[in-house]
Amino acid sequence: MFYYEEEHISRADRMKKQEEEIYTIIKDFIMKNKYSPSILEITKKSSVASKSTVFAYMHRLKNKGLIDWKPGTPRSISLTTLTEKAQ
Repeated sequence: MFYYEEEHISRADRMKKQEEEIYTIIKDFIMKNKYSPSILEITKKSSVASKSTVFAYMHRLKNKGLIDWKPGTPRSISLTTLTEKAQ
């Protein structure tokens, strides 16, 4: 698990850290395997227990322009050009 050893972390801080965690998992998986992880793989590697919550965080990342995917297509998550320029 990643971040949540602290007992008194605010909900906003927890959400921010979980979002960062999801993004890091996606980025590292793509860099290592040259294809994207499934929602289930992301859920298993993260501190988030629910696939629907992981998907909600992915929507937040998509709205921020950090990732994108093709709806209905498995393993289609990609890092955006915005992400690549920041590296």
